[in-house]
Parts: sequence; C-alpha cells; structure tokens
Amino acid sequence: MRILLIGGTGFISGEIARLAVGAGHAVTLFHRHAASGGALPALAGDAERLPEHAAALREIAPDLVVHSVCHSEQHARDLLAVFAGTDARLLVLGSQDCYAAFQDTARGRDTADFPIGEDDPLTPIRHYYRDRIPG
Repeated sequence: MRILLIGGTGFISGEIARLAVGAGHAVTLFHRHAASGGALPALAGDAERLPEHAAALREIAPDLVVHSVCHSEQHARDLLAVFAGTDARLLVLGSQDCYAAFQDTARGRDTADFPIGEDDPLTPIRHYYRDRIPG
C-alpha cells in the first residue's frame, strides 16, 4: 500500500511511519523539513498551505493519506479538496475529543470558553462515543 503521511516526524506520526514501513508499506512523508525524513521519501511543504502542493501530493497516488497535523476545519477542507476525485482513503488524526469541553459541547452543554487549550481538563468519560454512535 502507498501511504502519504502528512507530518511524519513527530511523536505519533513518526511511530505510524515506523510501523507502516515495518509492515511493508511504501511511505512518503510531507512536512516542513523534508531532509529530516531520513531514509523515507519526503516532500517539503507546509501543511498550513496544502492546496499549494496539490499536484505533487496527488502525483504520489496514495492509497491512504494520514493527516497527523490537521488542526482546524480549514485543514480538513483543504485535505478533501486536494484528494477529491482520487481513490485515496483519508485518515485525519485529532485530539479535540479527549477534552471535557468537547464532550460537553457534543452533549449540548456550554461549559467552556473556546478554543480548547492543551492544559484544559480532559474528559472523565471513557468510551464517550458509545452513546453517540447508534449501534
């Protein structure tokens, strides 16, 4: 499988790259410092301006795109636009759902100021999604 990893040098994304390569997948990184990709093929670019790199990203013809630095709705929209009309599966990593404020908002309770910060309280709800997704 051809995997495009947007990010790829951080804590979680670096581990994804390592495991994917170990499983025999062809991994290409897209990040700000392509030279730091080591032995993996890499494209230099800023995920904040993903559409500017659309042609190069689509040329990879990935089966799977993992976006590990998707920090806003606009980032997600840009990802969808770049890979629209392709067969690529998109996996977007995020962590907003681990915060108590996110869970309260999802349940219709206005308990926090936004945006959520890294130091905000985490949700005490384990498996929070079980009551949110039918079946």
